This record gives sequence, structure tokens and C-alpha cells, in this order.
Amino acid sequence: MNQVRWLRSSFVNIVDNTLFAGSSDEEGSDSGDHSDDREEPKFIDLDRQDMQVRFDVGPEKLLKTSIARLPVTEKGQVAHLSPLEETIHDGDFEAFIQIAGLATKLPKPVALTDLASEEVFLRKDRAKLLDEYIRRTGKGIDIPQKKKKGTEDEPEGPKGKEYWGLNVRGKKRRDLASKGDPNARYNNGSKIPLVWDAARLGALDILGYLSTDRPLAAYQHYLSANPKEAREADLPTLESSISELLGWSANPSNGTVLSAAARDGKLDSFKKSLELNPTLLEPYLHKKYPARIF
Repeated sequence: MNQVRWLRSSFVNIVDNTLFAGSSDEEGSDSGDHSDDREEPKFIDLDRQDMQVRFDVGPEKLLKTSIARLPVTEKGQVAHLSPLEETIHDGDFEAFIQIAGLATKLPKPVALTDLASEEVFLRKDRAKLLDEYIRRTGKGIDIPQKKKKGTEDEPEGPKGKEYWGLNVRGKKRRDLASKGDPNARYNNGSKIPLVWDAARLGALDILGYLSTDRPLAAYQHYLSANPKEAREADLPTLESSISELLGWSANPSNGTVLSAAARDGKLDSFKKSLELNPTLLEPYLHKKYPARIF
């Protein structure tokens, strides 16, 4: 106890290492005679000192670095996450906003797509954070682009031996040859639709979010903040086809989010998707298949 009292009553000047006693009685001197002679301790502002040891580590590298997170996952694996992914893992919306804002205000701005992907949001089922991510990046779907003359959208004509599709009523229907269904315009690529990924990973809250008008509002907000991309975007098509772009309709192979959920054994996702969109069964109930003779 005496040592604690002594530490509380004394402090050390970090400049000249002079020990100042807090109690004049312990020094055996008269405090009344020397109280005016004491000098105020001088402190050094380390931020203004010319340090000899320096590290060439910019803030962008710190944001991109993935560190091990403890405790480990249920399967005994250590999760390696970036600071932004850490906020998604914890569901910390305020920290997500702060780090996302910091990344864009650096001397060399860092894109959020370099710090986290849509799959991180889906695995932790963070609908609110995914909405903010879309508003800032516009990722998750391929935003329809305006057609330009002389490009692949409106070709001037076939050249050489190039195949331009089926000849239907005197017109080349390349869309029929490549897609199988003229109504399935967007979800025929190799990229898995966002809704299907959510069902595959069991992200029920995100499935509910994707069934509302909030995703469209998020993409519209992104385009409003990025005029250059907005000039190239086909806004009417985006508004009319947002459900298809997200993956709520069948693809040319007659696959839906229900088949994606069933393939990965996600019964909860299957029930949730059917609850949100009861018409998903129509491609199976009303599809006509040719008769086969075995």
C-alpha cells in the first residue's frame, strides 16, 4: 500500500528524468519555502518529432490487409477478414459507414469492391449492409446499357462466315440462337443471380430485401451519384426488369431460385422464396414437354 501511495503522489518528468515528489514531507523540506521555485514539467509532442524509425505502410494497405480473427469458426477454421469485412461479420453498420467513407476520401481512393464482395454479406445475411454496399458500388447485377448503333447490340450486318442467328420471318434472331428464350434477356449468363446466391447460402433476410423495391432505389441512388455511368445506363429497362435482373424469374434452362435452393438443400430458402413469390412454380407446372417413347 505504501508503494501505491508513493506512485500516486509522485510523477516523472519525461524530458530530464527528474523525480518530483508529490509530498514535501517525504523530502524533509519545507513546502512553504520552495513551492514557488518548482518548474512546470515539460512534455514532448511525439507527433512533431523527427522519428528515426519509419514504416512505408499507407492507409490503403491497412484497409486491404486481412488479419486472423478469433475466436475460430465452428469448423475450427480461423477467419481472415479485412477491416471492412470485420464490420460485416459483426453487423456494425456505423463502423461500416466510417470505413467506407474513409476508403473513398484517401489520397488514393480504395474501391469498396476491393475490400468486400457480395458473398460476404450473403454469408452473414446482412441485408442493411448489402443495401448500403449497392448504393455505393452499384454491384450485384449488370445494369442495362443503352444500345449504340454500330456495336454488337445493333450490328450493321454479317461479315464473312459469322453466324448471326436464326432467320425468323425474314429477320435474323441472334437472341433466339444464344438464349433459347426471347423473354429471358438478362439472367442467361454464367454469373449466378443475386437472389439465387442468397437462397443457396440461406440468407433469408436478404431474400426478403431483394423482393422489395429497395434494391431498385439503391441502384437509382448509385446512378444519381455517378453521372457518367448514368448517361450510359438504360434506366427504363432497369426499372422494368429489376426483378429479372436480380434473379426472380426463370432462366433459359427453366431454372429458378427454387431449384438453386433445392440443389444446395436449403429448405428454409425454398419455403421463403416461394412465400415471397408464389409464381415461381409456374415454369414447372405449365411447361409443356414433348412426349417421349421409351
